[in-house]
Amino acid sequence: ELPGEVTKEPAFGLEAKWIAMSDRHQAERLGYTTVDAPTVMTTHLSELLRQYSADLLGRREAQQLFDIFAAQHPKVLDELVPNQMSAVEVVKVLRLLLREGQSIRDLRTIVEALLEHASQVKDTEQLTELVRQRMSRHISGRFVGQDGQIHGLFLDPQAEDVFRQLQRGTAVSDPQALSRIMKSLESAMQGFAASSHAPVIV
Repeated sequence: ELPGEVTKEPAFGLEAKWIAMSDRHQAERLGYTTVDAPTVMTTHLSELLRQYSADLLGRREAQQLFDIFAAQHPKVLDELVPNQMSAVEVVKVLRLLLREGQSIRDLRTIVEALLEHASQVKDTEQLTELVRQRMSRHISGRFVGQDGQIHGLFLDPQAEDVFRQLQRGTAVSDPQALSRIMKSLESAMQGFAASSHAPVIV
C-alpha cells in the first residue's frame, strides 16, 4: 500500500492513485506503472479530441484538409468536389467515419472510394459504408493481435435477426431477447478481459 489519493485514470477509466513524486521509485519497485501528471493530461486530452473529433470537424477544418490533399493530388479532389459531391456531403462522410472511431488520415483512399461510387449512390450513409469497405485492410488491421489473428465474438443468427428488426424499426417478437443478448455479450467480454486480445463482434 502506498499513501495517496484513490482515483480513476481519466482516459480509460482504470483504477489509479495519485502519489507524491517522492514515492515514484517505491511504486515502480512494487510493480506499479507510474505516469507523470503531464502525460496523464496529454493522454486525457488526446482521448477527448478523438472522442469528439466528429463534432470538431467543421467546413473550415475540412477545407484545410482538402487544401493539404490538393497540394499533393491537385486534380483528384477537383473531380469529386463539386462535380460529383458537394463539400458538405464529403464532410458528412468524414464525420460518420470519425464518429465510429475511424481515422481519416488516408484521405486519398476516402476520396478515391467516393469518386468511384458518388455518381451512382447519393445517400451519405451508403457512401460511408462503401468507403469503409475500401478501408477494410486499415480497419481490420487495428484489431490484429500480436499472434497475427483477429479474435472475435460471433453472434448467433437469431441475435442478428433481433438487431435487424431493431434497425428496421419493427417490433421484436421476443421483448426479452435483447436483454439476454446483452447479458451473453457481457459475460463473453469478461472472458476476454483476462487476455490481451481486444475482440470484435461479428
